[in-house]
Amino acid sequence: MYTNSSNWDSDKDGCIDDTDGDGLLDPEDNCKNEDSSQWDNDQDGCIDDTDGDLIKDNKDACIIQDSTGYDSDGDGCIDDSDNDNVPDGFDDCRFINSTGFDSDGDGCIDDSDGDKIKDNEDQCRMESSIGFDTDGDGCIDDSDGDQIKDNDDNCSNTPTGEGVDDNGCSESQLDDDSDKVMNHLDQCDDTPTGADVDENGCSLISQSANVESSEEELPLGLISLIGISFIGLIIGGVIYLTKNKESEDEIKIYEEEAESMLTNSIQQTQQTAKIGEWVDENGVYWNRSSNGVLYQWNKETNEWIEVY
Repeated sequence: MYTNSSNWDSDKDGCIDDTDGDGLLDPEDNCKNEDSSQWDNDQDGCIDDTDGDLIKDNKDACIIQDSTGYDSDGDGCIDDSDNDNVPDGFDDCRFINSTGFDSDGDGCIDDSDGDKIKDNEDQCRMESSIGFDTDGDGCIDDSDGDQIKDNDDNCSNTPTGEGVDDNGCSESQLDDDSDKVMNHLDQCDDTPTGADVDENGCSLISQSANVESSEEELPLGLISLIGISFIGLIIGGVIYLTKNKESEDEIKIYEEEAESMLTNSIQQTQQTAKIGEWVDENGVYWNRSSNGVLYQWNKETNEWIEVY
């Protein structure tokens, strides 16, 4: 077999040259001055660029990864500019290292609770602090230090050291009966709605009730109720003595003793009668003044009515 080496025999040995020594004769070698040995899958005599990123395979550290636009150092690999193991081509935050805070793999630090505080700076990563985070730590503030967070605290300025309820309010911040006297100062905590009160939160007796009676004067109604009982005792005693034909002197002595018992009982009742306001089992409001006068609250007329 004879080979015509015309135009392909630079050393004049009569054979077609293989200038680059890659095993392909020059007439079939598209890159006759480039040794494509081990890098020429298509046998064209040129070193392949498998991933098409214009980095020849022999110099491409990532021969099947197209690094076009993301290869600042020319190594054929997509850069990872922020070293978070998310290549720049897939990294939405190319210059933010999201290591340890990127659950979705987008290359950005997560904001798990959506409060605009990144997880790496958020001390309460699963608690949205929007609107309640003045110091930017990602946690809902407790401005008054009462252990009730601001978003659940109805009384945000509780004085230091005061106990609070579930709504973050202390007794000094509450007015349960709406009489404008706060609970910690209110000595009558169930004042009827609309009633005028004194500085202690207790209802002022209506002027029409006429409570100008002296402290020594015992209410007529109270005397009547107590007296009825003892009158019965006196009458019973008289009948008893009459039936037994006792002398007038004995009857007089019995009457005097009964009168003395009545007086003592009235004095004792006056001392032990309940003073101030209270509500009975039927929800009726009562008020006994210091001189023994009893009043009942009239919801229709919004005033105290003297009972006796």
